[in-house]
Amino acid sequence: MLANSRKDDTNCAEELAMSNPYKPGRPFNHDRTPAPKIAGTYWWNNPDGSRAYQGISNSLARRIGEHCDSGKIPLGTTMHYMVADEDADYEALREHERRKCKQHQPTDNKRGGGGGRTPKGDK
Repeated sequence: MLANSRKDDTNCAEELAMSNPYKPGRPFNHDRTPAPKIAGTYWWNNPDGSRAYQGISNSLARRIGEHCDSGKIPLGTTMHYMVADEDADYEALREHERRKCKQHQPTDNKRGGGGGRTPKGDK
């Protein structure tokens, strides 16, 4: 188990060295901390621990709420999210989503990430 932790630490350090639109730190769990109405990334896992879905939104509260209301997420699933830096542009968020989809290969994503609509006001 400790070997895996060191491997994960290495992956985290490599990821932070890349252009990362998020501050370092652990993600929030939606079942304990309500999501804010600002941009960020969110995900949930399958019961076996593998990634089920990875997404980004310019309003975490709205998008996580839409997923919960749709019935797409199994009851008892914990949503995780990270808030984007204030100065991160939407293309940086999309690139982060593509990297995470490539890394975790989420089972419920229809595409490889980064293909959503550009928010109004962004270009």
